Amino acid sequence: MTPTNCTQTTEAKVMLALAYIANLGYNIDEGDCRAAGEIRDLIVEQLNTQEIVKGDWELVWGPYVYKFPLIARFRDNTFYVVRNTQDASRYVLAIAGTNPCEIWDWVFEDFMVGHMTHWAYGSAPSAAKISAAAALSLSILHNGIPCPGLPGEGRHLKDFFRGVVAESSGGVSVTVSGHSLGGEMASTAALWLADTQGPQDLRSDGWDPDGKATVSAFCFAGPTAGNQHWADYYDSRLGERTCRVWNSMDIVPHAWNTGDLSKLPDLYRSGGIKMGFALKVLIEGIKLKLELARNDYTQYNVGQPPLDGKVNPSQGDGYFSQALYQHVEAYLDLLGLPPETSKTDCSAQKSGL
Repeated sequence: MTPTNCTQTTEAKVMLALAYIANLGYNIDEGDCRAAGEIRDLIVEQLNTQEIVKGDWELVWGPYVYKFPLIARFRDNTFYVVRNTQDASRYVLAIAGTNPCEIWDWVFEDFMVGHMTHWAYGSAPSAAKISAAAALSLSILHNGIPCPGLPGEGRHLKDFFRGVVAESSGGVSVTVSGHSLGGEMASTAALWLADTQGPQDLRSDGWDPDGKATVSAFCFAGPTAGNQHWADYYDSRLGERTCRVWNSMDIVPHAWNTGDLSKLPDLYRSGGIKMGFALKVLIEGIKLKLELARNDYTQYNVGQPPLDGKVNPSQGDGYFSQALYQHVEAYLDLLGLPPETSKTDCSAQKSGL
């Protein structure tokens, strides 16, 4: 299994920074291609100025930006690929988390967990299933093509990596990183890449038939993607090459396993913070629905120790404010990265062009 100290490495800090960069431009109120162009500029600026990644990575694919047609105001997904400037064989696919300002992102990609669907790749057992939400998110990724004028324009992600390995004379490293929804998607995207890499997937000619690439993942703060059979299959394929980073005080990694959900009301009791009655009722309703559907959501890499989170008294006695801190800022604190200086602002940001 993954070394227990994988969370306390410089690599983990870099991967978290790249994952957080994917969240830039969440409130840009523009069409997909225009938003993608503006987010590209924001990503490049951060790659050139943020100390932990400064000068070490260059944008080579994307960003691919997706909005649910007709109903979404802000972007629902952002994906981009960078290449290491010191070692051209190293690539990272970074995936944005849930857009806090886009309700449809929450509805379709976070909460659509009442139904599960078979994992359709590789040699997974027929009982291996992921949520409908996770399946939707993955389909958005593998159907995505960057807009004209952006790196990798006109090429799906697998076509891009097919070109990378074809041009490489040696090995290639492909790491997938994401936080929150992006953390869940990092697991499904990494497994999808691994399962479609070579000819073992009879539905594909494989993007890397000679096995030049090594696929790995850093999954931060992610909820469960699938059931016990899927988690076991994931561990058999990528468990040793996955670092699942989660804060013991973060509510999101407790979803959607019903046993873990039961721990949420008392999660912040050590700090005197109680969950409100209405939220308790909601949690119980979710648990009941999942139990009746027999959706046995299970985390992969279940033996990975969590980051040792602590209740932050500066957040007051509100359950939601504590939960928000533990889900976002606490990861920066626990990994020793600079705090975020900007707060979430859902005011629409229009292009000045």
